[in-house]
Amino acid sequence: MRKRFSRILLELIRDRYRYIIFVVAAVTAFSIILSFVWPHTYEATGIITPVLGAESQYNRLVANLRLRMLDILYGPNLVVSDVYAKILRSRRIQSEVITKCLYMEVYKIKLMDEAIDRFEKETSIVVGLEGFVTLRAKARSADLAAQLVNTWIHALDEFLKESQMVTGSKEKEFVENQLLENRSKLSAYKDTLKQFLLKNKLIEGTELIAGADDMETEYDIEFSLDTQVQSALATYYLLLEDLIQKDVALSYYSRTGADLPVTKELRMKRDALRSEIDNYLYRKGDGFGPGGSVPLAVTPEILSQYRALRRNVNLYSMVEEMLSAYDELYRILQSRDISAIEIVDMAQPPQRRAWPSRKIIVLTGFVSSLVISILICLSKRYKDFL
Repeated sequence: MRKRFSRILLELIRDRYRYIIFVVAAVTAFSIILSFVWPHTYEATGIITPVLGAESQYNRLVANLRLRMLDILYGPNLVVSDVYAKILRSRRIQSEVITKCLYMEVYKIKLMDEAIDRFEKETSIVVGLEGFVTLRAKARSADLAAQLVNTWIHALDEFLKESQMVTGSKEKEFVENQLLENRSKLSAYKDTLKQFLLKNKLIEGTELIAGADDMETEYDIEFSLDTQVQSALATYYLLLEDLIQKDVALSYYSRTGADLPVTKELRMKRDALRSEIDNYLYRKGDGFGPGGSVPLAVTPEILSQYRALRRNVNLYSMVEEMLSAYDELYRILQSRDISAIEIVDMAQPPQRRAWPSRKIIVLTGFVSSLVISILICLSKRYKDFL
């Protein structure tokens, strides 16, 4: 059967070679002409990548479980790059590129939806495993193809900057509101503490005194209420010690004679000392601090109230410092103009067309015309195969 088919094929080529050459020559010539008149298409390419180490609101998407798996497998840049690819395909970005590049006027399209459909067909986005995003765009001219890619990249960059500034503005507004509220509470607690100190004639803080020598030296002396309490207790213990000594001396001289001048004097001093200790413990004096304006017996209660007020003041002071730092941070975030993407390659007008490929068109025309002409000739001798 193979010999018979080969013999028939050779006979067919020998008898109909003029027809076959004519068909092949005609189709090949038509392919050559078609390759010249076919509208040229140019493809431009640009490459971007997220800035390494830069923090953006989209990095927080890695907290998502599905994205977390991609993050573990391929690294955080891939996750952010995929998000950027989705943003590039958004209607907002694509319509902006179409408008700026006069895409609808070039292709004579009236509806934006049709322009977006064609734009999506003529462009492509590839996210590599290393996190680089490759953008490609096809157009009638080399300049338009490069313009589409570069405008696309700049539209993404402006969108990310705007989003970053809006996020910073919102967070700054929130921090400022919290800061105002905290300052109001802090002012109220400071006033309450001030009134408490004035009411009880208490002194707090750090006192500065000059040095004993002629040099201008200052020493910081801790003058907290705890120190004042310790000083008051030391005074109380000295008074008790003095009272015990007076009692011992009075007991000794009382055995000699109760009416002796020494005994009477010691008794008077003891009674005065007891009265002084009683006043020191239970009565308010004209002085300041524990044992003076505040009886020593109620000092623990007063000290507890003071510590509660002071704790609130210290707490809200720390919160104010923290919020002030955040306020400054978000002010910088709001005003900074730092790109979240790094442009590895800007698109350049391609020097060679992407389509049509003259070699492919001519070769396809030649091979297809040869095969089709032979099949046509074979079809006329189908009876020889029966």
